[in-house]
Amino acid sequence: RVKDIVDEIDLEPVSHSALRSLLDTQRTVADVPTGIDLTKVSRITVVGDADEVRAALRAWIAQAVTWHDPTVLGVALAARDLENRDWSWLKWLPHADIPGEIDGVGPARYLSTSPDELISLLGPALADRPAFTGEPADALRHLLIIVDDPDFELNASALAAGRSGVTVVYRSATEPNREQYSDPEKPILRVADGAIERWQTGGWRHYIGDADQFGADDAAHLARQLSRWDSNPTHTGLRSAATRGASFTTLVGIPDASQLDVPTLWAPRHRDDELRVPIGVTTTGEPLFFDLKDEAEGGMGPHGLMIGMTGSGKSQTLMSILLALLTTHPADRLIVIYADFKGEA
Repeated sequence: RVKDIVDEIDLEPVSHSALRSLLDTQRTVADVPTGIDLTKVSRITVVGDADEVRAALRAWIAQAVTWHDPTVLGVALAARDLENRDWSWLKWLPHADIPGEIDGVGPARYLSTSPDELISLLGPALADRPAFTGEPADALRHLLIIVDDPDFELNASALAAGRSGVTVVYRSATEPNREQYSDPEKPILRVADGAIERWQTGGWRHYIGDADQFGADDAAHLARQLSRWDSNPTHTGLRSAATRGASFTTLVGIPDASQLDVPTLWAPRHRDDELRVPIGVTTTGEPLFFDLKDEAEGGMGPHGLMIGMTGSGKSQTLMSILLALLTTHPADRLIVIYADFKGEA
C-alpha cells in the first residue's frame, strides 16, 4: 500500500509522476474471475445462441462438480437428447446419482428427456425442502437442475416455486419483455459474442466481459476422471474402491467371503505380483500396494520399520498386511513367524 499524500507540493516531480502512473495503472486488476453464488439464486434463465449457452453451462457445471463433493452437490438435467455430445458426459458424474437407486445399466441418474419426468425423479429430494430464502442450506444437498428445453413452460411447473438448496438453470429462447422486473433471486442472463449480459428492468447491462466456455470433449474427459468417486450406496460392485469403503474383500477380489474360491486365490502368481498385496487406497482412490520383494525386483525390500503412538493403528495395519498375504499365497509359498517383543523390551 502506498501512503496517502496530503500535500504534493514538495514532491520531486519525476518520482511523483512515476508514482501517480503506478497507482493509476495498478488500481484495477484485469481478468478477475466473477462467480454466481448458487445459494442466493433459485433460478437462472439463460438466453442466446444454443451452442454458446450450452458451452457456458458446461463450464458452470464443470467448475461446480470439480470443487464440490457429490454429497454436497447434486446435478440433474432435462434435455431432448441425452446422448448428444453436449450432455452425454453427465452420465459419468457421481453428482447425477439418484441416492439408493439402480436402473438397468447401473446407478440411476437424474437425467431425463422430459422435464416432467425429471421433476418426478426429483420428487423425494424436493418434497421436504422449505421455501427459498436466499440463505445457505447447510444441512441439505444443493441441487443444480438444468433444463435445456426452451419449449417447456417452467412457470407452470413444480420447479417454479423456489426451494431451499435448489437452483434451476433454464435455457430459454424468449427474451424478456421491456417491462419485465429484474429479480435478483431469479437473474436473466444473455450469452452473446463470448460475453454475458444481465437483464435489468428496461434493457440489458454488461455483466461479464469474457464468459467461460467448456467444450464437450473436455467435459467428457473431466466427467470420466470424476466417475471413480461414485457414491451410490446401493450396489457395491458398481463403485470404486475409494467410495465402497475399501474393504478387504473388495480389494483382493472376493465377491462373497462365505464362498471362498481358494484354488483361484492361491493359484500361481506372476513374479511381479508375488508378495504384493493391497492394504488400502490412496487419496485418489487407487489401491495402495505393499510389496515385500527385494528392491531389485521392484519391491519395497524385505525389512521395514513401523512407528506410531499407542492406538494409532500399527497392529491393525500389520493384521491387514498379514491377512492379505495369507489370503493370496499358499502355505508352500509363504511361511509366517509371529514374535511379539513389545512387552518389557
